Amino acid sequence: MTTAQILIGFGLIILLAVGSQVLASRLRIPALIVLLPAGFTAGALTGDVNPQHLLGASFQPLVSLSVAVILYRPAAHSSRPSYSSLLACCSFPFRLPLPRSQSGT
Repeated sequence: MTTAQILIGFGLIILLAVGSQVLASRLRIPALIVLLPAGFTAGALTGDVNPQHLLGASFQPLVSLSVAVILYRPAAHSSRPSYSSLLACCSFPFRLPLPRSQSGT
């Protein structure tokens, strides 16, 4: 592939991604619902949007990294139960009293 073809391919990908995100936010639907059909359509209609040709050998590692990020992000932002109150309750009998400073000395 020539440099011009690579730049056109990346430009189309960025344009479709940003356009799909904006459209999804205006329609108040998940972005994936717009991104998937846009990507399938662009891949079927043009030869410029082919990630295997654009990225070459780094395509497979980037896909694996992207999947890891997609799977990790929701887990990192999930609402997990807070155990701080449980730990405070269980450690109460084992707390050492802290000396209080006396005013004026």
